[in-house]
Amino acid sequence: MSKRFIINAATTFKDRDGNDRTKYRDCGTAFVNRTRDGAEVINLKFDFIPTPAPGQHLEIVCFEPKAKDDQDPVTE
Repeated sequence: MSKRFIINAATTFKDRDGNDRTKYRDCGTAFVNRTRDGAEVINLKFDFIPTPAPGQHLEIVCFEPKAKDDQDPVTE
């Protein structure tokens, strides 16, 4: 099975106290695969396409999935 990552949209905003904060929202999955000739490719599957609100900054980040608990590790 190919390696999998969770695609997140990271948006920055100011909280009530004026501090910069970052909010992450899952928006899809990334897969690292190999083609028939052995080249490595990354496939992105979005559940939705994120767009920043006016005045916000948007960054796409990918994280490895976390295990649900210590007894249930993520398998690849």
